[in-house]
Amino acid sequence: MAYAFPAGRRMFFLRELGEPAEGSLRLIITEASITDFGTGILLGERAEMGLIDADDAKPSLELIWEHYVSYAVQSESFFIVAENSDPSSMLVEYHASPFLNYVSATTFAADIVGELRHWELSCMNHVIQVVSTRPPQIALLPAGGSYPIR
Repeated sequence: MAYAFPAGRRMFFLRELGEPAEGSLRLIITEASITDFGTGILLGERAEMGLIDADDAKPSLELIWEHYVSYAVQSESFFIVAENSDPSSMLVEYHASPFLNYVSATTFAADIVGELRHWELSCMNHVIQVVSTRPPQIALLPAGGSYPIR
């Protein structure tokens, strides 16, 4: 059953990333919470207060791109937020972006599959860039389980 990606600024944690079939990409994300407030993480001179972990009591979301052209995974700690970023969702589609320019310049995919589209998924631990021709299929998964490939 199709599920709409939740709107607004949320704390998601990337639990799984894999390619269940040739050319497809599967992400599992779970709402996160801040735990262990007494522990600080030092990133350069910036101290983070608390750890961010997936909340096993909350359901997970599965996002599947059946046919991706390219994807990139970046550490959230070093990601530069684009000036034209959309704060209304953690999953954003861009019609123009440096990543889309890079994929267009380094592949001939558009000649074969048509117009390329770019999605950016921002999680608390990673930012994932995906270029494909179609949006992901999104499904709600039950809380606290392991999620076999369907």
